[in-house]
Amino acid sequence: MYDAIDAISYALMYYKEYNNIYPNYGDLDSTNFVSQCLFAGGLPMQHNANKDPLLNWYCLSKNQYNEDLISPTWYCADYFYKYWSSSAGEHFTFTVKDVKRPKVLDLIEPGDPITLFNHNKITNCIIVIRREGEHIICASHEENTIDMRLVEFNLRMFRIYKLNKKG
Repeated sequence: MYDAIDAISYALMYYKEYNNIYPNYGDLDSTNFVSQCLFAGGLPMQHNANKDPLLNWYCLSKNQYNEDLISPTWYCADYFYKYWSSSAGEHFTFTVKDVKRPKVLDLIEPGDPITLFNHNKITNCIIVIRREGEHIICASHEENTIDMRLVEFNLRMFRIYKLNKKG
């Protein structure tokens, strides 16, 4: 079971300082960071003998160039999107304008991972930290932030993933 509190605690600890047991992809580290948060939240890595990247989600090396030990679903936003679209309990896609709708706001919870789209291209991954009224506050390694509103990211659409959470 996924513990959103543990995932958020990890995000709060490492949003600015990189955890040195994982690779550091510099300005392109957002998906790697969100994957670390999900793993810290208790989601098990999937490392099958099958080399199909969409069936695997793991990071077994801190060397970013060791592609045999890190699945692209761990660090690449496109692959993350495909993997979690089929592995999450549910997922929902919205436009940035939908964020103000009460039904959408009620659906988004702390600990939810999100992929961002701009011009029909997946651009980034972030994780929800909390809600402040009508604002969804997120963490990102791309911005090295834990307090950026969802609508402040460069996006037109986003997909949230609902994981099997504790409690």
